[in-house]
Amino acid sequence: MSEKLDPRVIRTRHLLRTALLTLIPRKGYASVTIQDITDEATLNRSTFYMHYTDKADLFASVIEDVLDELRTITPPPQKQLETARIHRIYERLFEHVQRHWDFYTLMLSEDSIASFASQMRQHIEHIAVQLVEPYANDMGAIDPALYASFVSSSFLGVIRWWLRTQPHPAPTEVATHFMQLTLGGMVKAFGLDAEALFGEQK
Repeated sequence: MSEKLDPRVIRTRHLLRTALLTLIPRKGYASVTIQDITDEATLNRSTFYMHYTDKADLFASVIEDVLDELRTITPPPQKQLETARIHRIYERLFEHVQRHWDFYTLMLSEDSIASFASQMRQHIEHIAVQLVEPYANDMGAIDPALYASFVSSSFLGVIRWWLRTQPHPAPTEVATHFMQLTLGGMVKAFGLDAEALFGEQK
């Protein structure tokens, strides 16, 4: 966000957001109270209301911060669709997930906050549409919006798999698997380098 905040404000908001994310697995989102949050953050209620109107406002700010970062991961304008470029975009997406590992673990496993998954899927669809729209004429009968929906749903599924896989593969490895799963059908339509797609990524 462009707003420049006092470090004390940043610290207070961080404490409140961390408290909420800590409490949700214990009690469920619906059962967490403002008092629970302030107790966990070792702050008083008046401090909470200086920053947020209610629990939903706090939760929305947590989601928005993560989505703000996700929105920066967009494909740069480029005339030619290249396998290495696609892989780097995917790698950046999974690096983002790795940076927010605990957050995604919570958001994709807690039924009471499933709306987050919907918001994230919409943005992944937006990224995918940006990637393929310039080449829509080469896709024949494939609707770019259909492909975008497929990629976003697959992305969430791969994240869930990654979160529970031990040991956790590196983001670049997950990106490679994701490409192999989602882009194989595009090799012919886009003239992608099949050997680069299914071979070792450098």
